[in-house]
Amino acid sequence: MATKKQKIQPANIHSREAMMAAVADVVGAKLRAAELRAQMEQEVNDLHRRYQEDIEALGREIAAKEQGVYVWAQRNPGEFPPERRTIDLPTATVGWRLSPHAVDKLKPKDKWADIAYRLAEIAEEGFGGENYIRYAEPSVDKEALIADRETIPAGALRLAGIAITQEDVFSIRPKSDIAEAGPAVAAKREAA
Repeated sequence: MATKKQKIQPANIHSREAMMAAVADVVGAKLRAAELRAQMEQEVNDLHRRYQEDIEALGREIAAKEQGVYVWAQRNPGEFPPERRTIDLPTATVGWRLSPHAVDKLKPKDKWADIAYRLAEIAEEGFGGENYIRYAEPSVDKEALIADRETIPAGALRLAGIAITQEDVFSIRPKSDIAEAGPAVAAKREAA
């Protein structure tokens, strides 16, 4: 529901009495807003409690069945065409996909600011580490590293204490038309 933006009109106050009345209105409005926020939070908490048990039970069911499918997939690699690495089912696509590239620390205890300083010191094989630093508060420009990953020497990344990684992720992705239609349609399509 789109709402039209309303212009803010500052109160036109010309006397102490008008100012005091405006302050009283502000205090009343702030108290009412706080009261409404508290009511809203209580309703959200009540809603959360009402659905939480069912959601947790479904989460356990999903995890158990997904792991069963994963084990089956590991035992039956011939079922997955090598060029796609997925199986197209009536309700979902099952298989492996590559995650987006990520910049990871080689040592978990390293701080990103320290890695940024190391990057600034590395000028190796045409690699200018200073190009991958945000200087306002020393940090690593991970997006730039990922974008240039093909041209950055691996030795330079190791010196800085980072690696650009990509994981092979197993997933069960519901088809969009099924997700929109709901569980009853999914059950019918799977049974067919």
